[in-house]
Amino acid sequence: SNYPEEIYEPGILVSTQLPSVRTRLMYYHLNRAARDCMVHTLLQNRTASPVTIQLIRAAGGPSQDGIYSGHRSAMNYWTAIASGNWDTVTLAPFQRLNILSQSFRSQMVSTALFEFECSTPQAVELIVGTILRL
Repeated sequence: SNYPEEIYEPGILVSTQLPSVRTRLMYYHLNRAARDCMVHTLLQNRTASPVTIQLIRAAGGPSQDGIYSGHRSAMNYWTAIASGNWDTVTLAPFQRLNILSQSFRSQMVSTALFEFECSTPQAVELIVGTILRL
């Protein structure tokens, strides 16, 4: 899509358990708020046992050009996939980890693509939300 979702106020955009052993997430958002925002992407271990997750994260923007932002995140994602450039994170019991924060001013577009691989996806919650910058 060449039309990003518009953000007018802070809030939770996604809060869900990982739906499968391998999950891909993309966001493509335009800041329509009057103030600068931050987009945070978090993983939380919902269990009393450690959980290991393989992940790829690829950001684009912020930019006033949404097509450019989308292209950058897609290019960074496919470069990481082609090179096998996965990061490994282990979440302690009930730990929440911020895996990417992006700042973007009003009228700017921020994008990101993620891929997660986890043998126990029901143990992991994925949260994406925005906050206003002070």
